[in-house]
Formats: sequence, C-alpha cells, structure tokens
Amino acid sequence: MKSTKLFFAGAILLSLMFLATTIAPKSVRAKPKTISTGEYPDAQGARCADVNYGTAIEGQNAQNATFVTAPNPNGVTLVHLGLYVDEITDVDEGANQYKLQGYVDMIWCDPRLAFAPTNTSTQADIFLEDDAQAKLDSMWWPNLEFVNEAESVSPENLVLLIHPDGTVEYRAKINALLSSDFNLHAFPFDKQDLTVEIESFEWAGDTMAFLPRDGVVGFSDEFRIPEWNVTGVSENVASKKEIRDHNEFSELVAKIHVRRDPGVYITKVMIPLGIIILISMIIFWMEADAFEARLGASMSGLLTAVAYQFIASQNLPKHVYNTYLDSFVFLSFLVILFGIGESAYVVWLTKHEKEAQAKQVDRISRWFIPLLYVAMILALYFIYTA
Repeated sequence: MKSTKLFFAGAILLSLMFLATTIAPKSVRAKPKTISTGEYPDAQGARCADVNYGTAIEGQNAQNATFVTAPNPNGVTLVHLGLYVDEITDVDEGANQYKLQGYVDMIWCDPRLAFAPTNTSTQADIFLEDDAQAKLDSMWWPNLEFVNEAESVSPENLVLLIHPDGTVEYRAKINALLSSDFNLHAFPFDKQDLTVEIESFEWAGDTMAFLPRDGVVGFSDEFRIPEWNVTGVSENVASKKEIRDHNEFSELVAKIHVRRDPGVYITKVMIPLGIIILISMIIFWMEADAFEARLGASMSGLLTAVAYQFIASQNLPKHVYNTYLDSFVFLSFLVILFGIGESAYVVWLTKHEKEAQAKQVDRISRWFIPLLYVAMILALYFIYTA
C-alpha cells in the first residue's frame, strides 16, 4: 500500500515538474511615450481653417515656388493621418511578417500654396500619379516611411489636392510587407498585435507631428483576415528616437489586435491525438501479468502519436520555444510513457505475489490517469493564455 501511494505521488510530482518547465517567461515590451494633444497648439485639426501658420509670401507666386522648409515658421506643423485597411494577407508567424493593402490619407496646411480661385476653376488643384509626385518634389510634405517595413513601400494611385486656402490632401494606395513581433507561446489560442509604425523620413518632431486623435485606422466593409478575428485597434502618437537619429521623430503606432481561430488545430490535431491517448489507456483494463499485450498497446499509441505529430508539424509555424500545442503533444507522450511504467510496476507486483495491490494500482490508474491528463491539459491552457 505504501509503495502504491509513493507511485502515484511520484506521478503527481512529475506532472508538477512538467508544468513548471513549460511555463515560458513573457517578453516585456517598452511602451512609447505618448504625446498629449495639449503639447501642440490648435491640435483639433490640421486644415488651414484650424491652424495659424501665417499667410502666403507677398509678391511671390507660391504655386510655382519651391519650398524646403516647413510651412509653420513658429513651431510644429500638424499632419492629419488616416490609414484605411482594405485587406491583410499572408500572416507569416515564422518570418514575423504580414502583408497590408490599403490607403494612406494625409491632410496638412501650407498657406504658401494658397491661391485665389476663379469662376472657371475648380475648388482645388488636382494632381494625379506622376504629376502629383512631381508636385511633391517641389514642395514641403511629410515624406512618410513605414518604420517596420520588411520591403520598401511604393505608393500607387497617388492623388494630391491643394485647396485655395493652402490645405493639402494626400491620398495613395499602398501594398506593404510589414514586420511585427509575434508571440506564439499560446498557439493555437494566441492573440497577436499587427503593428503599423509610420513616421516622417526627414522631418523631426520639432518640425512636424502627427495629429493626436482616435480613429486613425479604418477598415473596408469586406475586410477579413483568414484564420484570424479582429478584436480591436489601438493607436497613439509617440515621440521616438532611434539610436541612429539625432532628434526625436513623431511616430504613429497603430496596433490591430487579432485572435487566432483555433478550430482547425482543435479538430485536426488536438482531438485526434487526445482520442489516441485515451484509447491507449485500455491497458489499465488488461490482465496484470499481460505485460507484452500492455506494452504492445502502449507502443502502438506512442508510434501513432509520433507519426501524427510528424505529419501535423509540417503545417505548424516554426519557432524556437514551446507553445501550448507543443506542450500538449509532449504531455500526451508523457502519459503514454507513464502507462508503460505503470504496466511494468503492475507486472513487478504480480511476480512478487502482490496481485491484490497490482489490481488496486490498475483500478486507481483507470480513473486517475485520464483525469490527470485532462487536468494537465486545462492547466497548460491557463498557463499559456494567462
């Protein structure tokens, strides 16, 4: 009786050690400094009607002039930024990348571009594609870059509108391959942040700043991400300085919060493997002295689980640390090995004429091992998704 208690106490101890070794430390991400609206005057809008940067230069044809300085001579030029997401595809957890297709909108004020509209002219000067790019090359503009781009982002379908008061509207379609830090510890029950980081390529924060506001990111009505569900969006304007920079730059950091749909992994991996493990526990109902039959059933379950995991792993993301699914598979292997150890122990008891104790071990194992297996699965779930 004492040896039986020691046997099951050892099983519980091994289970606790397994849980302790599977708890992975979580990385701590530094939060950027958020710029409050109060730090920039007149931050309620970026149009010329909302700010006071002065007027056009007297005696100069501003529409044909080339400006290399910011339009606000007395401080920060505010830029209203919008990101409209049409589609997100190719979420690659192994490469920490994803593709974003959408549109970038900007609005700012440059009173040096103001003009007096005539009755025959439109209410805004419109420049398209190459003409728009040529106009940008001859004037001041924010000159955006995606900080976390994995490949250079080239705008398409470029449209530039200049209003009579000097308000400028910029619109462009983008196809961007962006990098994002994926944390797969809870896979396939993981939540991720698809990050978009945008800042000016050349204008520091004391010259240009994005307008702090909510609702920067919008989505198409038909927006979908295969295998993922969007749970929310967070945005902030941050003052950020890289090691290579001499000054801080105004940066928009938008995070699209998504949750993986685990259905395919539950039905294709976890449920079949769990059934295989439970079937292998039939050994606890076999005769105590039938070690070969017990060993054969356990080995069949073990080999089937190994083969199944080998096939399933071909479609799983590559990583260098344990995920929930990895620990689930390892736990399944451990349960089978424990069943082999239990069979060996029962056979040893039988050979030493302790049949009653051997039957008691089997009776306890019939319920103890399945319940412990299920409890460990739940415990791992809470550990990895906490």
